[in-house]
Amino acid sequence: DMAEVARGWTRMTIAPELQRILRTAIAPHVRHQADTWVHAEIGGLGVLADMGPEHIAGTFYTDAEPAPLLTHLRDEVWRQAGLRARLAPFGRWGESVDVLPSLEPPDIDSTAARLAWASIGPMLAGGEPQGVLLDGVPRTGKSTIARRLVSLYEAQLSRPARVLRFAVADFCLLSPSLVEEAASLLRPDVMVLDDLDRIGFADQVLGLFERLRLYVPLVVASSNNATKLPVALRLPGRFDLVLEVKCAGAELAQSVAGLTWERLTIDQQTLAAGWPVSLVRAL
Repeated sequence: DMAEVARGWTRMTIAPELQRILRTAIAPHVRHQADTWVHAEIGGLGVLADMGPEHIAGTFYTDAEPAPLLTHLRDEVWRQAGLRARLAPFGRWGESVDVLPSLEPPDIDSTAARLAWASIGPMLAGGEPQGVLLDGVPRTGKSTIARRLVSLYEAQLSRPARVLRFAVADFCLLSPSLVEEAASLLRPDVMVLDDLDRIGFADQVLGLFERLRLYVPLVVASSNNATKLPVALRLPGRFDLVLEVKCAGAELAQSVAGLTWERLTIDQQTLAAGWPVSLVRAL
């Protein structure tokens, strides 16, 4: 009777909305199953869980200390997601949260990325969490710059970084407190938030960006118009660097254009460098 065994084990509770994430991590390691209960072993540590669809308490049981087991479960989540993940609501009303693999833009160097890294890199090396807000009209290469910042951080870490992305459009289903719980559970190296200026209740997330620094060393957000955001959100302690991205720039434009770049005159190259990345790619 696994339910009886669980009474003698250490109880481990997480937010009910996040239990789907741990269930997915546990599934490949199940050793025994009885009715809806499963017994799994991860990293030499035992875990019991009621996997029935009606069980939404977010409660698991372990035969050891919860902290080491959470570390193994966290590693399994990232292994399944491939180190690039997206936090997404699950269900019609977003009653649960899932972690899905995320596609990343190409890793292309740019002057803007190097300027940003020159500011935040030494702080990260010193153990100081950093927040970067990339502001500019659509298709100017903000996602590409964010990707390059991740690569530069990976070089500093000397290992691949765990990157968790989520869209501001999901904030209607993912409450700030739930995003914080997910960050605490998953401990990504980098969190990427797209289209921050589209959030309808920016004042309510001021505390979130402060608390994220407890779990995430680097937060990178993008916006199309940062003037829509409260000034308090754009201050150090939340976002330490606000970088205005006006155009692709010569380096990024050349990387995107490829062989076409060499066929342009100097005047044409100068013109294209002032375009958004999407137009350079179309060229």
